[in-house]
Amino acid sequence: MSSYSESDAVAKDFREALEDIQTIGRPEISNLTIIARENIEHALAISGALVDHIKRAAPHKKLPPLYVLDSIAKNVGTPYTLFFSRKLYQTYMDAYAMVDMATRRKLEEMLKTWKEPVPGSIDTRPVFPPEVVRPIENALIKAGQGKERHIERPQLPQALDPLLKFIRIMLSNL
Repeated sequence: MSSYSESDAVAKDFREALEDIQTIGRPEISNLTIIARENIEHALAISGALVDHIKRAAPHKKLPPLYVLDSIAKNVGTPYTLFFSRKLYQTYMDAYAMVDMATRRKLEEMLKTWKEPVPGSIDTRPVFPPEVVRPIENALIKAGQGKERHIERPQLPQALDPLLKFIRIMLSNL
């Protein structure tokens, strides 16, 4: 069994590697997936670092770490899927609420793949169990009601994101 400090060190290294991702390149995502596989005994620390990174990432930088989560879930699987499942709803929905429409479409495509088995796998189970994916789908359906009447607002500069988030929080507390 690994020591707590060893897990902290692995999580720190993983977090630093995540910070270095600037694009959605397959090599970077594959490298982080390999690191996760090779350090499976530190899965709890690595999954926590990844979820925390997604939470803290600026809206325009959320997709690459979400692709890393997707890759680890599909290519490594358990125990990562168990740890990701704990906060998947919150992680996914928070990201979805903050990103632009093009990124939302990519997230919706990703969500669809989580309901299916990994292509080429002999395991017939979906990437994430229905009880994990269904609440996300239900929330998206609920949010999408009246979508046909929705007119996409022009994109505001990224610098306004913290201000908009603050306004949303203040309005929700009224």
